[in-house]
Amino acid sequence: VALATPAAVANRPDREELPPVGDFVDTFCGFPMLVDFEQPQPGTVTLFYDEAGNLVRSFAIFPGLGATITNLETGESLAHDLSGPGVKEFNADGSTTLTATGPWGIWARMNGIRGRFITVGRVIEQRDVTGALVSRTLEGGQLIDVCAELAP
Repeated sequence: VALATPAAVANRPDREELPPVGDFVDTFCGFPMLVDFEQPQPGTVTLFYDEAGNLVRSFAIFPGLGATITNLETGESLAHDLSGPGVKEFNADGSTTLTATGPWGIWARMNGIRGRFITVGRVIEQRDVTGALVSRTLEGGQLIDVCAELAP
């Protein structure tokens, strides 16, 4: 009995378990915040390749990932799901486009504003060939400003 085998093994996606997300203290907002992650199971990333073996797409998800963010001066906290998922396209020119849907934590610039945000909706992030951020925008959905929510 002959068994059919794929012509290019490189076409098969690879699935990898991601390391646990570590807790940290952040002072960006002008007051110390503890970001305490709860991760009941590991996140995973699935890597997809073209016929030549080039990475063209990745899919990441963090089942059950949540965070409690606490203002260490007031004790006030905010808890939220951050499970994703996200799909990153690796473009032929070396640039990348990340499309993140569902709940995410964005600890950087969002819609042109630098800050600490939780997003629920569709985030599009584009980076150039050097990995530098070109743009990151939220298309619909909800943007939660963590600094404003937990300010003393």
